[in-house]
Amino acid sequence: MVLTQSERHSSTWMKIKVHLEERLSAQRLRLEGTLDLDETNRVRGRIAELKTCLKLEDDVPTVA
Repeated sequence: MVLTQSERHSSTWMKIKVHLEERLSAQRLRLEGTLDLDETNRVRGRIAELKTCLKLEDDVPTVA
């Protein structure tokens, strides 16, 4: 799934994007702390999911 041009510029997406970016920053900060291996892996998984959500606004190249 990819967002359309109008969806990318909607106020709703802008609010969601800010929220996702804030959560991403918080999770990255957690990785700098002392975590056991299991918690480190959980945080990395959360980071991967947040990045996936943020990629919804990326343009998909057109295949000719």
